[in-house]
Amino acid sequence: MNSEKLILCTLLFIISSSELINGYGEPDLLGNPVWQSRASFLLVNAVRIDPLIYLQKYTRMQNSGILDPNNYPAVPPLYWENTLGLSSLSHSVDMADNNCFSHPSCDGTDTFQRIQNYYQCSPLASENIAAGLLSPLDTNNQWICDSGSGDPYSTYCAPDGSGDGHRANIMSRVSRVGGVGYGTSYSSTYHTYWTQDFGEALCFNISFPIHSGSHIFMDTKYTIFMVSWYSEHAPRSASIVIDGKKIPLQLDLGTRSKGIYRFTSPIGTACRGYYFLFESRFFIYRYPNFGYLQTYGEGSCDKSFSYNGTEYHQPTQAPNTITSRSTGSTVSTMSTISSITTASTSSTSSTSAVSTTTAFSSTVGVIPSDSPVPTPTIAPPTTTPFKPIGNFMGCFNDQVAHDLSGEVVVDTNLTNHRCLQFCSSKLFQYAGTSFGNLCYCGNSFGYYGQSLNQSDCSIQCAGNNTEKCGGINRLSIYKTGYVGCYDSNNAYNKFVQASKSENMTSNGCRTWCKSKGYEYSATTNQNTCLCAESLDLSALKTVNDDSKCKIKCISSGENDYCGSDDVIIIYQNKYLNTTTKSIPEYSSDEQILHHNGDK
Repeated sequence: MNSEKLILCTLLFIISSSELINGYGEPDLLGNPVWQSRASFLLVNAVRIDPLIYLQKYTRMQNSGILDPNNYPAVPPLYWENTLGLSSLSHSVDMADNNCFSHPSCDGTDTFQRIQNYYQCSPLASENIAAGLLSPLDTNNQWICDSGSGDPYSTYCAPDGSGDGHRANIMSRVSRVGGVGYGTSYSSTYHTYWTQDFGEALCFNISFPIHSGSHIFMDTKYTIFMVSWYSEHAPRSASIVIDGKKIPLQLDLGTRSKGIYRFTSPIGTACRGYYFLFESRFFIYRYPNFGYLQTYGEGSCDKSFSYNGTEYHQPTQAPNTITSRSTGSTVSTMSTISSITTASTSSTSSTSAVSTTTAFSSTVGVIPSDSPVPTPTIAPPTTTPFKPIGNFMGCFNDQVAHDLSGEVVVDTNLTNHRCLQFCSSKLFQYAGTSFGNLCYCGNSFGYYGQSLNQSDCSIQCAGNNTEKCGGINRLSIYKTGYVGCYDSNNAYNKFVQASKSENMTSNGCRTWCKSKGYEYSATTNQNTCLCAESLDLSALKTVNDDSKCKIKCISSGENDYCGSDDVIIIYQNKYLNTTTKSIPEYSSDEQILHHNGDK
């Protein structure tokens, strides 16, 4: 009898412990979701709650015409479902380990058979996959854009309702739950692999108003903490607790009752523990329910979650419970969640929607939640800095808050020249290549310092195995030759040769001027090229108005700017890579130099 009681007590303890560990917002026993998955899931909910404002604040697709409210109205956020998290994780790791990129498993297992092996709460499932990008924000925006052009440097986005399967999956009104998996292998073609799986039905009865929370990076200056609140009523207060300090949150997207709240902090240099705290009329809600999210990506921080941290102490109640003010009773938020196990294959038929990204966006496997996700060690800056050679600035450290944060492109034919040409045409002063197939653009660099060894940038370029295109978390950084955008008034008289052509491109202008021995070139008025031997830039007025500077060349594509009549876009040609065949047939027209703006 005593032994039977002992066995019963042991079983009850296991069940109780399982519920405690899997309260909403905490990772499972394997440590998932890790930061990449959690941040991606948060961003899915952000765009669902307020599509157009998300587009304006968190993408470079403001003028793309997508996410029209008539096509994609706001929809409720999703709850994280651990079985979908496991399904998506298994697929991302499978693609990374076996170097394939497809919805079916690398061994040919059907997509929905795989999902049903984990998630059996509804017959409906949908999935997005992506490969190549390291940032959750960049990857999520890649899905939302749904380019499908086949050109890695294209900024074209598929229109709503036509070729936008990823966007449709993210914005689906019928989906109620989801999971995101992230896997990586440096020996695979695309290095990083992402999977989003969506389901129609909850597996457990959840009514928690906080669906998701995490942090993201848009540059090396700030960490952005974001959390969703979705309820019939606005919270009385919304806060984040970072290392024990309680800080108010501000509404960022949506409405006070159905919105995304945000706090922006200067980026840290080490792990910080945090959680979100909301107070309603009757309850206090904590996300995660216990434990502490970690600021993965800040400095050397490579942890996603920890059970150890500093709590904000509120005298009247424990912060990891929901307390009823009217009765004084305490209700655990964990009672509706149970532990997740891998289910057997379901015979239920699936109604399914599949979408695959055409742009190709640390190994995450069985990792205890207090253990770091493996990432390469970032070396401290060298005490003897590398001296730039020509326009090559050196090999520099990089992290998930990227050193060059203006643009990022995955290019399976990457060369340093292709990256430089793209970044200069997008009006960035620096270009950086990494992992052999990633091109980054920006106007400043060096936040993480130079790599201790320049040989760290030794991965062959995907498009030319005789070139090196960065390394693992390392950037080979170059000057692009772009100097700046300036007011054209009183500027034409600084140039000595000019041409106008309906076939004008920024690179064509640079090539033409360099072929004639000029160190500087400039484009203006969408079709005009100017050349100069030297320039006193201090005599020119800088223009920071994109509506004037980022005017496309009259005959070139979306990634080439020649400026309006009010500005000149200046380049230095010294290190431009040219060939005789690439020199355009422009004709000189000295009358252009007598511009009516020069008075």
